[in-house]
Amino acid sequence: MIFMKPKIAISGATGLIGSALAHYYKEKDWDVVSFKMSGIELAKLEGCQAVIHLAGESILGRWTELKKKRILESREEGTKQLCALLCQLNTPPQVLIVASAVGYYGNRGHAILTEQSEKGAGFLADTCEKWEEATREAATQGMRVINLRLGIVLSEKGGILQKIVPLFKWGLGAQFGCGSQYISWIDIEDLKRIIDFVIHQTWMAGPINVVSPNPITNREMTKILSKVLHRPTLFTIPNWMIEFLFGQSGKELFLNSMRAIPKKLQDNHFQFSTPGFEDSLIKNVKDAF
Repeated sequence: MIFMKPKIAISGATGLIGSALAHYYKEKDWDVVSFKMSGIELAKLEGCQAVIHLAGESILGRWTELKKKRILESREEGTKQLCALLCQLNTPPQVLIVASAVGYYGNRGHAILTEQSEKGAGFLADTCEKWEEATREAATQGMRVINLRLGIVLSEKGGILQKIVPLFKWGLGAQFGCGSQYISWIDIEDLKRIIDFVIHQTWMAGPINVVSPNPITNREMTKILSKVLHRPTLFTIPNWMIEFLFGQSGKELFLNSMRAIPKKLQDNHFQFSTPGFEDSLIKNVKDAF
C-alpha cells in the first residue's frame, strides 16, 4: 500500500501567517504547496485536503483611492478567481480557508462581538463583507468554507510587534486617543492551532473569530508593553493627530473599537494555549526586536 501524505496549499506563504503555517504543516509531515495568485498552477492544487488563502494587498499606509482599490480588488477578485479555479478541479479541497478580519465589525465601542454580530460601517467592514462573499461559489459547489475573522497577530517573527516594540524601547511608546478602544488579538501559536482545529472539525463552517477570549483596550495594551519592556509611556497621541497623519486608515486601524470574542471556538471546546496578552507578549518579544 502506498501511503500518501496529506496535502495543503497556501497562498501568501511568505507572509507572517503563511510562513508560520507552512513550517507548522511541514513539521506535521504534510505536503505543503505554496502558490501565488499571479500564476496558479491548477494541477498543484489537485488532491489537497485544505487550501488556505491569505494573499492580499497590505492595509498599512495612507488609504488613497488607488490604495483602497488595490486592497479591495486583491481580496475580492483574487478570492473569486481562486474559487472559480478550485471548482474546476477533479478533486476539490475538502475545506477552503480564507482570511478575513475583525474589521468586519467596524467601530463598536464596548459591545461584545460574536460571529452573529452585524457588520459595522467603514471601508474595512465593507471590504471584509465583499471578501467573505467572494467565497460563495466554492460554498455552492459543496466545499466547506471557513472565513477567518482575524485579530491582530502577535508573533516574534514580525507583524505589529516588530513595529511598536522598538518605539517603546526607545521611550516613544504612546497611547492612541482616549485608550478605551478595544483591540482583538491572537497569539501566533494559537492561530496555527486554530486553523488545524477547524480543518479537522468537519462541521465548522462560515465566519470564525480568530481572537483570544480576552480582548484588551489600547490603554491596557500600552501599560502592559511599558511593564514588559521596562519603559515609561510618556505620550498620548490625540485622535485629531492620528487622523491628520494617517487619514481614514489611522481612524479605522488605530481608533476603532472591536471587542470580538471567539464564540464558535469556545462552543466547540477549543483550548487556547496563550489567552493572556501579557503572557503572549513576554513569549514573543524576548530578544526578537
